[in-house]
Amino acid sequence: MQEGASSQDAIAATRSASGPHLYRARDLIKRFFNRIKHCRRVATCYDKLAANYLAFVQLASKRLWLRVSESTT
Repeated sequence: MQEGASSQDAIAATRSASGPHLYRARDLIKRFFNRIKHCRRVATCYDKLAANYLAFVQLASKRLWLRVSESTT
């Protein structure tokens, strides 16, 4: 019970210390990485070379960006 209370206090302290703008930006980045992990290849790191992995992360990011921009127009 004590550990849960301390972690909630830590989260509340982080939110108040960083301000609403930084918290919103951090939340946006967390949501982006959560969506990009839906690609199995990104989540499991099948690629042996870092360049190949980075290329696929960029490809998945562009795919996500196109999907979002298509739904807003």
